Amino acid sequence: DLYADSVDIKSDLTNGVFYYRRCMGDLLNMDKFLILGSKGTGKSYIYNALKEQSVIDHIKTATSKHGNYIFTYTIDRRNRILHTDKIDSSVSAAARYRYWVIYTWNAIANDIKAKLPEFDIDMLLVKFTPDDTDASRQVLQQLIEDEDYVQHIETEFNKLDLFLKNQETPTFITIIYDQLDENDMVSIYIKF
Repeated sequence: DLYADSVDIKSDLTNGVFYYRRCMGDLLNMDKFLILGSKGTGKSYIYNALKEQSVIDHIKTATSKHGNYIFTYTIDRRNRILHTDKIDSSVSAAARYRYWVIYTWNAIANDIKAKLPEFDIDMLLVKFTPDDTDASRQVLQQLIEDEDYVQHIETEFNKLDLFLKNQETPTFITIIYDQLDENDMVSIYIKF
């Protein structure tokens, strides 16, 4: 019962159960981009903890880092998982790339809008909710073939990158991919 999705992070923080380690400072290091560990070692717990601003603030203080660090979650067991074994696995490398661009944008757009309200995000590019339904899979498969749509998303990511670079306070977004063992498409990890 101690899986990350069944643990109350806020309660752990309040009750002093959450344990900070020095290596957690690397979560704010833009040169580090993989968290490796065997199943059950706490990776998902860390990702869930990063949803709490107090955890990020503590890590910033402990590492003397300044700036605005935003962690946005693309995949979780409860509501953002898409079992791709139901998608044709013989797709090309280009189609896999388009899959992740489309999936990522549709998974994070609402978070970006909420966390960066001053960014003029194009919400018309949000075409589906990444969940494990046939409807989502069908829409995703159609969008993978739409090169114009993918190019619009790439333009939006570039616009977001420029926006972040021009902030007075350094602002970084880390897009987290978890539960990839539930998903057989080649993964990517994006930091802005």
